[in-house]
Amino acid sequence: MKPEAHNTGKKHAGRITLLSVLMVTVLLISFIIILPVVVYMRENKLLEKQKSQIDSLTTVSAAESMRDAAETLHALRFEDARLKAQIQLTRLDSIYLFINLVDSFVAIQIRGVTLRESKLSEFYVSSIFEHKRQSADIYEWMATPFVAHHSWSSFVKHPFKLKNAPKDTLEALQMKQDIMQPEPIDGYCRILFDRSILVKMNQIEKPSFDGRLLKLKYDFAFFYDMTKELLNALIHLESPPLRLTIDLHLPQNDIISMYRALPYNCSMTLVF
Repeated sequence: MKPEAHNTGKKHAGRITLLSVLMVTVLLISFIIILPVVVYMRENKLLEKQKSQIDSLTTVSAAESMRDAAETLHALRFEDARLKAQIQLTRLDSIYLFINLVDSFVAIQIRGVTLRESKLSEFYVSSIFEHKRQSADIYEWMATPFVAHHSWSSFVKHPFKLKNAPKDTLEALQMKQDIMQPEPIDGYCRILFDRSILVKMNQIEKPSFDGRLLKLKYDFAFFYDMTKELLNALIHLESPPLRLTIDLHLPQNDIISMYRALPYNCSMTLVF
């Protein structure tokens, strides 16, 4: 072999050895220094992200807890105000109206004792009620019973019958005894309470022909009074009252019995 070829082979072998050493060195540096740094940076970034999420969840949880506590306190104060009004009614010797929209029933009571109760088939309330419930003066608004100012009905509140009085006992014995016939009436009524609450009671039964005519007369009387009130407010440059309406639907007999049992200036307590 020539000396030049031998030297060239040694040079190639030396280069290969050097490259191998450099590659091993680079790999060692990568595994020992660079890779741990990259892993650390990734883990640190992940930890920061998790910490941020935990802080966010903690903030949201704290806000939700405060909101839940505020809602619970509001509900307790609201119920306390309502119970104060109901306690005042139990001290009166008078029949009053009790409307429970949470359990969907209406009743007449005296001193806390239920005289008659009726399940509501359906009911509607003004959207203003929800705004009123969240108002600052709701506790004072609920703390006293509502008192009726005016009422309308499609039937006579206190029915009566005129009879000729007998002159003596003999004539009284000879008079024919009248048999009371069932009253063919339909049941619709409205009661206007203070604080601008209007309670409407509508029968769930289909009205009779006579009942429709009486209802038209009853509706006309109501709208006439409301129009007169509106015009009076406009004349005196006052804002017309904003009615908080409760529209109840229940059996005819319950409407008639309850309305007739209530005094003209009846009181009311409300759960909503």
